[in-house]
Amino acid sequence: TATVFVAPAIGYSLFVSRDTLCYGEVTSMLVNAYGGNGNLITYTWNQGLPPLQQQIISPEVSTVYQLEISDGCARIRDTVSITVFPEILFNVSLSEPACYGELGFAEINSGNAGNYEVLWRGDLYEMNMQLPGESSRTYMAVVTDTSSGCSVDTTITIPGYPLVQALFAISPNEECVSFDQDSVRFIDLSTGGFSGSWSFGDGTSEPYQDGINPAHDYDTYGIFPIVLEISDTNGCSSKLEKNLCIQQPFRLYIPTAITLNNDLMNDVLLVQGTGIKQLDLFVYNRMGNEIWHGRNGDHAWDGKFQGREVQSGVYAFVVEVEWVDGTLFTKAGTVTVIR
Repeated sequence: TATVFVAPAIGYSLFVSRDTLCYGEVTSMLVNAYGGNGNLITYTWNQGLPPLQQQIISPEVSTVYQLEISDGCARIRDTVSITVFPEILFNVSLSEPACYGELGFAEINSGNAGNYEVLWRGDLYEMNMQLPGESSRTYMAVVTDTSSGCSVDTTITIPGYPLVQALFAISPNEECVSFDQDSVRFIDLSTGGFSGSWSFGDGTSEPYQDGINPAHDYDTYGIFPIVLEISDTNGCSSKLEKNLCIQQPFRLYIPTAITLNNDLMNDVLLVQGTGIKQLDLFVYNRMGNEIWHGRNGDHAWDGKFQGREVQSGVYAFVVEVEWVDGTLFTKAGTVTVIR
């Protein structure tokens, strides 16, 4: 009597994550066999793949993969067809270099017979169209094969020269610089400039030198447009203009004596000056009593109290001034009245 052992048939499941790929994409194949002589089951693949249950593949062209499952007794064969769309091929041509930020372009040309479109800065373009952009900037282009839906992206830098930017600061950094300031200095913060000029707004100028901070003296007050123009060796240039305010000087001129002789010379105590917004003049006698108060255009004292000329002698005064910048100033002194 003989006993014949018959192993169960081999069964299997085969899972393919994706059977249609764009060029460069990855898919996986996973096979799981059961039954048969389980301890002896092997997996054999063609295309040079290792004898494993799972394969991670990225074929460059459409490929048929053959699988053989064996337990040393029985064999089962199957195939997996992976379709790969053609590689998206193109070349890029660029505009000539331009000054930083000026308009340039890229042009994408197809390297095969695909029907392509390009997504560029949020807009769709056909192949061989100029793609506008600012020079020296880098953009992302997405090229899509409309027949397959596959796409690739690439970064493109529009050719350009380095940035040329005129920039400076004024020292002292004040809304209005005092007229009494010895000089005003201009701090060069520019980029990329090799030549140019400074214009100081009062009819004077001097050549620009990279990194040199010129100083300038002003002999009057007012608003002066400061202009810095620079350029590089490629002919790229930049210009910046700022207004410099030189504050009107604050001055008071107060006579030390007045003569009441009606010769129209020094007949009144008239306080004059520059930078004055409002002025009050107070005059006091020897007892400290106020005998005169005038404001602004009516502040001049004619040497009289209650309509009569005062006696010769020394009288005290106080001048209260509000300057045009809003600050207050008080000055006390004496004036001699001569009859």
